[in-house]
Amino acid sequence: MGIGTGYILKSLKFLYLGAMFSPPLLMRHRLRHFTVRPWDDAFGEAGHPEVLLGTAVAEIIRVRTDGTAALVQLADRRHAMTGAILAVGGRTDLRRYANRRGAQSDDLLERQWYVDCAYLLSNVRGPRRGAR
Repeated sequence: MGIGTGYILKSLKFLYLGAMFSPPLLMRHRLRHFTVRPWDDAFGEAGHPEVLLGTAVAEIIRVRTDGTAALVQLADRRHAMTGAILAVGGRTDLRRYANRRGAQSDDLLERQWYVDCAYLLSNVRGPRRGAR
């Protein structure tokens, strides 16, 4: 039993048209949002925040030694750095931000704070694949 040329041509035509008119791929990941803004007193105490940008703080990871800043994880799995400036976003974006700020800082304590935050953010384990 051989396969006829008509069958092969129909199959090739289907594959060609299928490739031409295939539906676009769906995005698998949500869009990432990274926000940096000056600290507002309406947010509360920077060293121990409870709610940031309408999202509850799930865990306080580290508080700066002088109590003026904190690294926290939000309930929606984003992270935030508080202090004179509020930075909220994914851990990778926040780690890059902390590395940049640490490199630009002239104050030794501030530089150490940003280095510590970058280190902690690089060692945070994300959710397991398939976990929700």
